[in-house]
Amino acid sequence: MGEYWDDAPPHPCERLARQEGQSNFLSLLAGIEAGPDTTEDAAALAFVDCGLPPEILVAKWAGSQLHRPAICQLVFDVMEEAGDVKDGDRIWVKAAILDAFGLFTEGHCPNGAERAKRFKARGEAYYATRKFALAMLQPMAGTLERDWIRARHTGN
Repeated sequence: MGEYWDDAPPHPCERLARQEGQSNFLSLLAGIEAGPDTTEDAAALAFVDCGLPPEILVAKWAGSQLHRPAICQLVFDVMEEAGDVKDGDRIWVKAAILDAFGLFTEGHCPNGAERAKRFKARGEAYYATRKFALAMLQPMAGTLERDWIRARHTGN
C-alpha cells in the first residue's frame, strides 16, 4: 500500500495553493468565517525579503497565472541585461520564456519543435532558451520557499 499512498506530511508551501482567490477580510470584519484562514500565510509571504517577487512562489505552488506577464518579463530582462538576446530573437525568446513558465507552474507546455518552427527559430536554440528560463525560475522559487517557511513557522 505504501507505494500508492504517501503518508508523509505535505510540503509547507502547499498552503499557498489554496490562497489564490481567497479573501476573508470583509467576512471576518462581519464576524463570519467564510473560508480557510490564509492570513498567516499571506503575512509570511509579505515578509519574505530576499529581493525576489514572492508571486513566483504563488505561481509555483498554486499554478497561478495572475502574475505571468510580470514574472516572464523579469526573466527576459535578466537575459537581455546579460546580452543573450539579439534584436531579431526577441519574440521567440519571449515565447520560450512563456513556455518555461508553463512548465514551472503546470508541468507542461506546447511542443518546443513546433513552437520553434512557428517563430522561425532554431529548435536547439529554442529548447536551450526554454531550459535556461526554467533554470532561472526554479532556484528563485527555492530561495523564496526557504524564506517563506522561515517567516511562516519561526516568525523571523
